[in-house]
Amino acid sequence: MAGGKRRLSKKIAGSIQWSYSGKLISAIIQIGYTALIARLLDPEIFGVVAICNTIIRFIQFFSEMGVSSTIIQKKTLSDGDKTSLFYISFCANLILCVLIWITAPLISYVIPELTRESIFILRVLSLSCIINGISHTGMNLLKRELEFKYLNIGLLISQVIGQVGVGLTLAFLGFGVWSLVGGALTQVMIMAVLVLFKKAHSFRFYKTHADYPGLIKQSSQFSFLRILEAVGGYLPAFSVAFYLGVTATGLFDRVFVLVILPLEYFSSSLSKVLFPVFSRFQRRREDLGLAFKTTITLVSSVLLPTAAGMAVAGDKIVLTVLGPDWLPSIPFLPIIAVYTGLISVSHFFGVLIDALGYLKQKMIIQTLVLIFIVSAFILFRPDTFHHLFYILISAEILKLVVFSFFSMNLLSYSPMDLVLMFYPSIAPTMGVATAIYFVKIQLSQLGMSTAGSLMLCILTGFVSLSISLWVLWVFVYTCDIKKFLRKVRFSRNYE
Repeated sequence: MAGGKRRLSKKIAGSIQWSYSGKLISAIIQIGYTALIARLLDPEIFGVVAICNTIIRFIQFFSEMGVSSTIIQKKTLSDGDKTSLFYISFCANLILCVLIWITAPLISYVIPELTRESIFILRVLSLSCIINGISHTGMNLLKRELEFKYLNIGLLISQVIGQVGVGLTLAFLGFGVWSLVGGALTQVMIMAVLVLFKKAHSFRFYKTHADYPGLIKQSSQFSFLRILEAVGGYLPAFSVAFYLGVTATGLFDRVFVLVILPLEYFSSSLSKVLFPVFSRFQRRREDLGLAFKTTITLVSSVLLPTAAGMAVAGDKIVLTVLGPDWLPSIPFLPIIAVYTGLISVSHFFGVLIDALGYLKQKMIIQTLVLIFIVSAFILFRPDTFHHLFYILISAEILKLVVFSFFSMNLLSYSPMDLVLMFYPSIAPTMGVATAIYFVKIQLSQLGMSTAGSLMLCILTGFVSLSISLWVLWVFVYTCDIKKFLRKVRFSRNYE
């Protein structure tokens, strides 16, 4: 028994390690790929593919049907369950792929700039739904078994072959937009093959298996919340495409990728660990409150300074990574950095609410925020990028405030505790932004190259943030973290 626990602990630790290292390597590959292909293709081409990908990814939340959460969270899975979930996922993906092929021309009425070629591109990219439908169950079975090492290695292999091998090669050969399409489909197909090679479950249809209604009901409960989150996640791209056109969408898409990668690397990898930790402590609200307050203080002290640093060094980032052809996107980056910083912090409040099982309340909050955004769009009809994102940032602040007070009610802490969670992030945020701004100005006067200036700005931000976190660790974090770790260490006594 003890040996089994040790093996499980070792596997969990390995999963965390591979989750972080895989995301880091993937982010490095993505930045390198973006830097190269941005010099080969026009922003308008990225805009077309970004719109198509946004439509595909959003629709896939409907086709997913909550199957991922059901596979991972269901206590026991029979062969019949696996087969049932496979057919639910595959049939939903197949139906939605067919619907995209039929209804694709209607999208041109919403976004008039889309050409007949763009509609055909959308149809071709929709084939990825069928491929995902085939491999989706196997991929989540691997997650259930904590096979994150295999999944991350497979992701990196498919990314290198798809993006670098196929995408860049086709772009060099002058295939234009089809280099992006070919690279994306190749990546999806290779990942599907690797998943099925490792986890080839039975495709036999169990006629006597009568649990379809129960599985569909359980999956739908997860699915509805994920759809709401998807609407919020893809709303910026849809909004830019609808109000500002294809070229602006291309500029937004590449800049958004550059900004979100470092923030997502830190937040998504950590939240995968925090969800089970918060769930484990949900019956001991005092301990959970300590864990959550410590988490928010640490997270906001890292994510907000990082976003502020990228906002200040935005021109250097765009010119170095994307090149001079992307000059019009420079004004986009600071405001996108602010927006993504807020999203990353509010994400952890959502993790807490999920862990405590308050899904209905979370759905209500998400719905109200979406109503606020749509109402503001109708009322103000934003005609510039900044006006559009002022609305989105206001909505994200509103969601963060509501999440904060809701969590305050759940964990029974005071408004002052809420203030104390965030105030330590003020000094690092201002310190990183000020240091990078000062260094950038000095380097510009010295005539240093853009790439050299960016590297020194990154180094300055890293040193400034490290010093700030060290000060916070000594004077703010230490007592709370030691107290929480003692709780975790002896948590078996409470089970």
